[in-house]
Amino acid sequence: MTELDLPTLEMGIGINTGEVVVGNIGSLKRTKYGVVGSQVNLTYRIESYTVGGQILVTESTLDEVDNIVDFDGEEKVCPKGVIQPISIYSVVGISGKHNLSLSRDQLPLYDLHPALSVSFTPLQGKQLGDRHYQGHLIKLSPHGAHITSTYAAKPLTNIKFMIEIPQPVGEGTDEFYGKVIKEDDLPSGCFAIRLTAVSMELKAYFEQLYEANCSQPSSVSQSPSST
Repeated sequence: MTELDLPTLEMGIGINTGEVVVGNIGSLKRTKYGVVGSQVNLTYRIESYTVGGQILVTESTLDEVDNIVDFDGEEKVCPKGVIQPISIYSVVGISGKHNLSLSRDQLPLYDLHPALSVSFTPLQGKQLGDRHYQGHLIKLSPHGAHITSTYAAKPLTNIKFMIEIPQPVGEGTDEFYGKVIKEDDLPSGCFAIRLTAVSMELKAYFEQLYEANCSQPSSVSQSPSST
């Protein structure tokens, strides 16, 4: 992908355990072999909480494989169609004969000098909300950022950001998306995001900023882990 100058693709995985209906679904005119049921829908919801490179499992799955799976975070969520909140877990490795682990090496975040003004709108499901907020992008890495704002961001919230790209780097306003993630020891009024969708032009601008700022003395923090 890099050789063809194409963007790097990432994916997250959601895993759930439960009873489903499997078989040929449809009519005589059109049929397909598929899987349906509430547990299928729940699995889709769990996957929507992931960021690139992350594996989230439900408690029902963890009960089946708890003795061989390592995880580093638990989050309470209430997906659509679920009455009571459920726990999801971020898997980081599997022991036993496989003995595999996810790479957790992340490039550090560096202070931006000066901080960048952004406006943003939290998403409600797949729809943009009706509230708009102002903030500043104060730290940046190739995969994440820290934002200061009066908005009380909750983990797993998807947010659309708008930012001005100065000449001659770009032309006017561009947008990017991020998902709020947990990170310890953040100052008051600050939240961490994992970048989830960035245009090629804006990505080049961020890389330019990152390289310029990481060469200067700065308070450095590790890039937030996916939780």
